[in-house]
Amino acid sequence: MSNNNLFSCRKRQCSVKVAFPVITSDGCSVAGAVFKIACSCGKFSNAISDCNGCVTFCGLAPGHYTITQVAAPYGYAADDKSHTVMVNCNGCVKIDDLPVRCFQAVNDKAEAPPAPQSDQPDINPIAADAVTITGTGEPGSAITVIFPNGCKVCTIVRRDAAWSADVPDGITLKTGDEVTVIQETPCKLPSKPKDEFVV
Repeated sequence: MSNNNLFSCRKRQCSVKVAFPVITSDGCSVAGAVFKIACSCGKFSNAISDCNGCVTFCGLAPGHYTITQVAAPYGYAADDKSHTVMVNCNGCVKIDDLPVRCFQAVNDKAEAPPAPQSDQPDINPIAADAVTITGTGEPGSAITVIFPNGCKVCTIVRRDAAWSADVPDGITLKTGDEVTVIQETPCKLPSKPKDEFVV
């Protein structure tokens, strides 16, 4: 995808196009990589690599420029180097002192960052012989309540941030019993267990 002609000279007799591929180390094209070209006067323009991995900047007048990568597609590591571009009056282009045809930007695949962990839910005080466990959390999150015998009950945090879970039949909560609650918010890892003792 080409950019606007921000750098072309007024008479248009020296307008030059600079294009280069974005690839992985094993030669696969990378689409959606965003690069910026800037001149010494402070003007700049962005371009995005197309479906063939090609980045194109149009309308460059003779002079010195700098190319940097603004963003890499999700799952790829960006090129963190700054590249020097020289456009001669005869239309010859060099990047990092090499002919432009020799230049390739490399974006290798990177491990996606781990998902953040859900916040711990809040649990209201639990009385002996309680028939319902209640608390608050992140609306839409899944709540898992683990009772002293290992039995689990799942529920969802409501829009008002409240949640509740009925104590299963056959379980009678006694003072000193421990109830554990875990919250799992969409797109996040489960929270650390939150414990509450029956009073």
